[in-house]
Amino acid sequence: MSFAACSKSDVTDNSKPTDPAADYSKMASYVLSGTSIRVDVYRQYDSLFVGYNPLYFKLTDTASGQLVNNASLMLNPTMNMGAMMHGCPIDQPEYIDSLRLYKAGISFLMSSDAAMDMNESMDMSVGWTLPTNISLNGNTYKDTLPVTVKDMGVGKEFIQSTLGSDGNTYYLVLVHPWQKEQAVGMNDLEVAVYRKDGMFDFPAVDGLTLSFVPTMPSMGHSSPNNIAPVSIGNGHYKGKVNFTMTGDWQLDFTIKNGSNTLANGVDIDLFF
Repeated sequence: MSFAACSKSDVTDNSKPTDPAADYSKMASYVLSGTSIRVDVYRQYDSLFVGYNPLYFKLTDTASGQLVNNASLMLNPTMNMGAMMHGCPIDQPEYIDSLRLYKAGISFLMSSDAAMDMNESMDMSVGWTLPTNISLNGNTYKDTLPVTVKDMGVGKEFIQSTLGSDGNTYYLVLVHPWQKEQAVGMNDLEVAVYRKDGMFDFPAVDGLTLSFVPTMPSMGHSSPNNIAPVSIGNGHYKGKVNFTMTGDWQLDFTIKNGSNTLANGVDIDLFF
């Protein structure tokens, strides 16, 4: 395979002096083989965890110092469990002009430690990796990043699977689960729904009807004035949730497709 450097049409004038990724945590940095393009990979939170993880990719032409804005990125998160492999739901990277970054969302289904606990052969290759394909100027560059995914512990179940009444497995995931993103009062609520069609095939599902009831298990009460999430595209749904106090909260979802109830009692647990 031959490699080519970026042409002028592949970069955007970086007129803003600030680093667009300054608010994120760098995970990795590498140069595409045979080019002057550096790839910096960032996570939004302090660590990767079981649930929805926003990731950001910054591509820089080190020869000019300009940001590359027209590459095509494809991620294939892979859990190697020794005897089998599987992927997880993913929102593939898209370049966001306002961020000057490529943004992706990965919903990890299990922790790295859980995989090792089930690793009877003690295969050291067991765990999550992030194979990454970057296409630019007619060439595709492949790299694989090792990643560590944490279990957030009891009371922080940010993703749930459920067997639908149609025989399909669905995943419901809270998009903004971090404690600092919650506050007492009305909060934006965003969730995403994916269907499992294969070990590496988790298409986003639009057009569903979601409803939920928030409760505090430790206090035995709910909250008023919540707004059910509605579809905004790409499998994502937005609504409002009213947290009347800090502590442990459980969001009990019902998922419908038209008049057909696919699942109920799908619980998302969080604590803040």
